[in-house]
Amino acid sequence: MNKKGFTLVELLAVIGIIGLIAIILIPNITKSSMRVKNNLYDTKIKSIVKASHMCEEDKKDDCDMISVLLNAKYLSSDSGSSCTENCLKNPIDGTYLDNCFVVGNKVSCTTRAEKLINKVKSLAGSESDDSLNIITSSSPSGSTCTNTLAYDGTTDKNLRYVGANPCNYVTFNGETAGWRIIGVMNNIEDFSSEKKSLVKLIRTTRLGTYSWDTTDSSINSGNGLNNWETSKIKTELNGDYLNTKLTTNQYWYNGINNQKTYIYNPKNGLTSNAQKLISEVKWPLGGINYSTFLAQDYYTEERGTNEFNGNPTSWIGKIALAYPSDYLYAVGGNNRVNCLSSNFSAPYCYGNDWMKETKWLLPTTLGSNQIAYILYEGDDGVNRANVNSAGPIYPTFFLNSNTIVVSGNGSKENPYVLE
Repeated sequence: MNKKGFTLVELLAVIGIIGLIAIILIPNITKSSMRVKNNLYDTKIKSIVKASHMCEEDKKDDCDMISVLLNAKYLSSDSGSSCTENCLKNPIDGTYLDNCFVVGNKVSCTTRAEKLINKVKSLAGSESDDSLNIITSSSPSGSTCTNTLAYDGTTDKNLRYVGANPCNYVTFNGETAGWRIIGVMNNIEDFSSEKKSLVKLIRTTRLGTYSWDTTDSSINSGNGLNNWETSKIKTELNGDYLNTKLTTNQYWYNGINNQKTYIYNPKNGLTSNAQKLISEVKWPLGGINYSTFLAQDYYTEERGTNEFNGNPTSWIGKIALAYPSDYLYAVGGNNRVNCLSSNFSAPYCYGNDWMKETKWLLPTTLGSNQIAYILYEGDDGVNRANVNSAGPIYPTFFLNSNTIVVSGNGSKENPYVLE
């Protein structure tokens, strides 16, 4: 038997092979370990975000603070020798998350996000919600807009952006400065009839030019009906506009007898992430008298129970259009109070209103089955038109109450970015 040991060359070869195996295996083991830690982290973050939402549903305060979620038992603390009470560990690096914050669907240990609704309210400072005075805050440096807001004097005491160009720009749906904040609206009923304060948004530019409604020739001679529940634009805004699977251009209604020749580009539709931020609410559909022209009268009648020929007085859904009162209450300038209490047709009224562009509005009239309200730029604005007429469409909706601002100052140059 040969009892001779390994030669030096053989030993070096074995060591080399072992080293090569280690070079191959160790990174894979490390990567596998990191994958496990990352998966644990993702799971933990999801549970934290879910707990935050549960806290908000219970109408608690500071639901973005992980320490609050732990103390209120929305989250279970981690155990361990180094953890004394209400501790939550980061599985990746072992640091603690107790003093961190929920920011959208993430967790930040450096920055606490501000809810958009609180951001807007903070601009009003200590001004009484009974006042009609214009509230002016410092405008963002280098911007051309003004931080001007005012309460509307209604029973709901809504806080609105006013003036020719307020700092109410928002980046939403991937559209930079593509949306603007109408204001904080109070006593908005959600689908469960719970009343909330919600931020209302409107698109900065028209989505397209379409009919409010139209019908085939057997119904009202093809002229359409002013019933929002069955209107073509309601169906399109809550159908194609929310359909993330559309990839080709669609034709939307734009004339009598169900004419469809105006193109809708699905690239302009709302993404699934954007839709998650939109609240489903009850939209009042009160009919408007022909003689109405004051903001307060429009606001009251919009929320009334009078309708033409038994049309519904409310609708629950996501996407609709602005009201006449939204436009009228957006007036700013030194003559705001006078504009709200008398004829709005003076240039110093409509010239100081950021919502003055021509657009279809939501309400209908009490005097006809085929007339709805439309805004015409250049005079008092609020007019009426046959629902089959082609008019600019500016989608309008309410954001969820927990929508946060992750960056921006509201100017067109640096709009609020939401999450």
